[in-house]
Amino acid sequence: MQSREKFVSLKKGTRGDIIADLEEDLQNSKSSFEKSRFNLVNSLVKIEAKKKYEFLESLSAIMDAHLRYFKLGYDLLSQLEPFIHQFEEKYIEDLIYMVNSLEKIIPSSLFKVLTYAQQSKELANIEQDKLAKRIQEFRTQTELESLKASNNMEASKHASSIHAVGMSSYKNIEAIMQSTTKGESS
Repeated sequence: MQSREKFVSLKKGTRGDIIADLEEDLQNSKSSFEKSRFNLVNSLVKIEAKKKYEFLESLSAIMDAHLRYFKLGYDLLSQLEPFIHQFEEKYIEDLIYMVNSLEKIIPSSLFKVLTYAQQSKELANIEQDKLAKRIQEFRTQTELESLKASNNMEASKHASSIHAVGMSSYKNIEAIMQSTTKGESS
């Protein structure tokens, strides 16, 4: 900066040798500035390259550690594999032995009773579902008949006839329930 200021502050009547010295000083200052600027850029580029290299090196080390970890796990499982198969075989043998022992201890008639009880339970559930379906169908049919009857009735009829319809539907439900419990099916 000083070289430039000196050069700019020259007057027209300044001697040539002083002008030459100031020009040379100015050129040296510019050259020094450009070298410094170039060195700075070069240093920044080196730092960026080093950061990238260090990042890649760290990433590579992490990946290597993961690879070693999983390889070690694989090797350990490979070593344990015969023991795992041996355990499975022993477990199956013990299970078969227990089932055979139970069959000897518990008479076969008990198995038949248990099977019959399970079948009876399933049949009872099926019958209960059928009954619920028939009751729902009957209720729907009764409601439809009641709606038809109320549409056909005249306004002058008394509530006693409507009550009679309700009583007859109750009797029908009882009849359906009794027929189902006796084993009749539709």
